[in-house]
Amino acid sequence: MLEFINFVIRINMEVAVIIPARLASTRFPEKVLSVINGMPMVVHVAKLAMQSNIGKCIVACCSKRLADIVESYGCSAIVTEDASCGTERVWLAAQKMQPIPDIVINLQGDMVLFDPSILRDITVNLVEKRADIATPVRKIDVNEYKNDVCVVFNNMEDGITGRALYFSRQQIPCGSSFLYKHIGIYAYTKNSLDMFVAHGRTFLEDVERLEQLRALQCGLNIIAVPVSCKTYSINTKEEYDIFSKHIF
Repeated sequence: MLEFINFVIRINMEVAVIIPARLASTRFPEKVLSVINGMPMVVHVAKLAMQSNIGKCIVACCSKRLADIVESYGCSAIVTEDASCGTERVWLAAQKMQPIPDIVINLQGDMVLFDPSILRDITVNLVEKRADIATPVRKIDVNEYKNDVCVVFNNMEDGITGRALYFSRQQIPCGSSFLYKHIGIYAYTKNSLDMFVAHGRTFLEDVERLEQLRALQCGLNIIAVPVSCKTYSINTKEEYDIFSKHIF
């Protein structure tokens, strides 16, 4: 931890974790308010993120109602205008911050299980590799694959950080005995986040329903950072019920 604090001081950059949150989830309405460890899900996620001591942690909310709930638990919130996607909501929130952060970490409000050190790992790699975006990935055996988003990147055969070549909802690379599961956390430089939002939707993004393909199509350099710790995100009521049985 001390090493990371010295790193942040050395680079002299403002780092912020921004968690996009909306109540109108199609598959699981008001999902972010579901109770995890006695708190709304999005508050649970924010408290985990704060353990990284990486910088400010803000919940980017779709409404004042949600922001009031978040703030009642001692977390910071910003109400944004309507957004077409989570990354755009993160960008809108960043514009309201003073100063605007140099590095923004986009953390999903339904990622209820993750090691806070992941946030530090991708930030360090983003800066040291001089990338536009950094995102964590985890190696899995091909038999472990369960509708995961896979990423192909150079150096994946060696298990070290490399430049992302493509993301897919299919098992890629085809024929490999192992895959790299993408973990939906992103560290953006301010400029790359601006470029992402300004570019607009792309063909591959719409086909695969993956926002990160927009970044690749507009020429941004995404690096994949291998991590070993497991994560868990909740997309449906059924997944929430499964998770709840293990924590309650």
